[in-house]
Amino acid sequence: FWALAQGDVKRVGLTLLAIDDGIDTGPMYGTYTYSFDEVGETHHRIQLRCLTENLDPIATKLLAIYHGKAIPLDTTDHHSAVWGQPWLSKHLSWKRAARLRARAAIPAALKGQTS
Repeated sequence: FWALAQGDVKRVGLTLLAIDDGIDTGPMYGTYTYSFDEVGETHHRIQLRCLTENLDPIATKLLAIYHGKAIPLDTTDHHSAVWGQPWLSKHLSWKRAARLRARAAIPAALKGQTS
């Protein structure tokens, strides 16, 4: 959700990491996403589909972790942050910005047409 709220749509996805004593500090084994529709889908649906659209590769990675064959990703240059509970105002701001981005992507020639 926070990547959406910050307008960082290229970083929206799911991270597979091992749990340790910290918060999101364990070894990272994968990141997963899909081609979502930020205007037509809620952040809850995007979150669910990040999982369901990637079940096979996640299952494969989990088996590799279980068998000790998975190698954690190098996160040396990986930006991370501590996130708090989402705010309604952030959700509303994201949806408004998403609609504006979608409108801006419509070619000028199509703006005046109706279906």
